[in-house]
Amino acid sequence: MTLGSSMTPRILLFSLAFVAASGGAKVTEDGTCQLLHQHALDGISGFDFESSRAAASTVDGEELQVRSIRIVRLPIFDLSKPDENGRLYRIANRIHHPTRERALRDALVFREGDTVTLEMLEESERVLRRKLYVHDARVLPSKRCGNEIDIDVVTRDVWTINPRLTLSRRGGENRFGIGFGDSNFMGMGKAVAVSYHRTVDREGYTVSYRDPNVFGSRVRLGTSFTNNSDGDRQRANLRRPFYSMDARYAWGLMFDLNDRAEHLYFRGDSTAGFREKSQFLEVSGGLSGGRKDGRVTRILFGMTYDDQDFTVAPSEIPPVPFPEDRSLIYPWLGFEMVEDAFEHASSFDRIGATEDLFVGQRVSGRIGWSSESVSGDVDRLVFNGRYADAFWVGENGFFNYGATIDGYWNRETEELENAYMNVGAKFRMSHTQRLSMFSTARFTYTRGLTADRQLLIGGDTGLRGYPLRFQAGDRSWLFSVEERYFSDLHLFNIFRVGAAAFVDVGRAWFPGDSSKGEYGVLADVGFGLRLESTRTQSGRIHHLDFAFPLQNGDHVDSFQVVLTVKETL
Repeated sequence: MTLGSSMTPRILLFSLAFVAASGGAKVTEDGTCQLLHQHALDGISGFDFESSRAAASTVDGEELQVRSIRIVRLPIFDLSKPDENGRLYRIANRIHHPTRERALRDALVFREGDTVTLEMLEESERVLRRKLYVHDARVLPSKRCGNEIDIDVVTRDVWTINPRLTLSRRGGENRFGIGFGDSNFMGMGKAVAVSYHRTVDREGYTVSYRDPNVFGSRVRLGTSFTNNSDGDRQRANLRRPFYSMDARYAWGLMFDLNDRAEHLYFRGDSTAGFREKSQFLEVSGGLSGGRKDGRVTRILFGMTYDDQDFTVAPSEIPPVPFPEDRSLIYPWLGFEMVEDAFEHASSFDRIGATEDLFVGQRVSGRIGWSSESVSGDVDRLVFNGRYADAFWVGENGFFNYGATIDGYWNRETEELENAYMNVGAKFRMSHTQRLSMFSTARFTYTRGLTADRQLLIGGDTGLRGYPLRFQAGDRSWLFSVEERYFSDLHLFNIFRVGAAAFVDVGRAWFPGDSSKGEYGVLADVGFGLRLESTRTQSGRIHHLDFAFPLQNGDHVDSFQVVLTVKETL
């Protein structure tokens, strides 16, 4: 049977309409499957992370079963680009141990055979981008066969074996460290580190190990041991977290044993010292109904032991009054609500990298009761709460704010104890592709601080032109504004370059503080350079700032050089 010529245009129009309706998907030769992105035809050669961003939307609103997962690991340097095909770049690719497929599969929030949605694909991308050994990632549906789907996971490695030489400077004090670390040991996604560190407070050695997927499971392990000049610290954390928005349960075991010397400060100088030995142990769990209507609600519960003992330190002036020992043993109950609201951005808090912005609300809190009959100390109500929200202001502005509260209510004194209340906000406004304004403000209020606690502000807490721990009080505020410049320089195809000019203003004080004459509100101005490596461990942006204080005095230098490493600009 042959078709008439009048039928041919109709068939052609129907075929074109079908292709358009499927978002450009192509039917394979056997006619049973659809190719959902072009890279399924020719491999991942010439892959572009930016242009492939929208490919996952081809399965929006559907639930499909994962038939197969293909892992594609791109090297550190793309040798197909002439400016990355130098001898040193080829050597770096050759001696680098690529991330093993198993490590990347374990990081995904789904497995082969699972039912997935667009939200799960996007969440897996975010999880991969948070890994220190991944520069960027895409999780793409590649082929659809009925109700089944094949998925491509594309990542680009970074160099993770780092002899660590750290030199930082804040508030006129240097911090030095040297050692060895690998955030992707043998390509397995495990992190190991051995280091020596020296700060204004102490020096010592630390050995640490982190495993995000113990034996390929959802269980995570983190351990560290530190031997300091003033004591030791041992920490361990074994937990199965809510690894995805749709995870239904979580549990955790944690302990932290710490023996150290502590000090109280005035104008950046130590005025008294004591020795603190603390023991913290916690068993916790959580239950969730999973993602519903774009949000997740979780019930949390656990038992905590928190003990702190204080003794007089040799060769130190003890504080008056001297800190009293505290011991708390308490069950607690909590909750958490998180909206599943994320968007992509670039040149926001990093230079040229894909960033995942949370654009929604988070609320959490917990409450517990430590009874004298169990702890041997006074009855205490233990509480904490968190709230955060973020949203766009127009097309170019982004605003996020939040509040936290932590502390105890002491039944014996009927007063708050070590209560901290914080309110903060950040606002960003993009002027052009290269220029943006960033401002941050925070206010902290405390009640009932015990003799071992201080609220301090200085060069280590945002006032870059002043010494460390310069002002003390029971309340403080800080406001900073920066004008940021994101250049298109990519030095040696390794470092992205940025710059900033800034103003910091703030103060910590007690009510009726008589010192506000010479040292009241503090302010500084300055400028700085930013370097972000695109080929080594992610989330490390080097800051070099020159800050000039606007308040002069005996304890204040004419300028400060601030050298730090942060995760953001």
